[in-house]
Amino acid sequence: MAVDVFRGLNLFLGGVLAGGMLFELLVVLPASRPMAFGELVQMHRHTAHRSLPFTLANGVASGLAAIVVLILEHDFGHASAWLTLIGIVVLLCGAASTVTLYLPVFQTTDRLTVEVTPELAADVQARWSRAQLVRTTFYAGAFALFVVAAVTF
Repeated sequence: MAVDVFRGLNLFLGGVLAGGMLFELLVVLPASRPMAFGELVQMHRHTAHRSLPFTLANGVASGLAAIVVLILEHDFGHASAWLTLIGIVVLLCGAASTVTLYLPVFQTTDRLTVEVTPELAADVQARWSRAQLVRTTFYAGAFALFVVAAVTF
């Protein structure tokens, strides 16, 4: 029974996280492409101020729930446990990509106080897009692994 509760939390929070990442990648980023650079910076600041705590809260909670599932299952002879373990590793890769790719873009836009060139605008847009694609791939991949683990259980 307890495994089902934590697996449900893991799936729900992992799904919310993957959905948020997909929304930013497929809706927010395309909407920001035609914007002037000043608007782009404001949109990125607004998005990142919400995305970073959202990612942290849902990622940590989903990962902790997955770890509890592993502890309660403790049967590494079953594919479900291995898929859950791999999902945790992929989730950690998503966290690492947030810190190494997404956070530097946010820090760049947060520090801008001078007038910038169109080249810098294009660079920020490209870096944001790449960082979000990597983040989304890892977080959605972790969620897919958690779903498959739940189905094979």
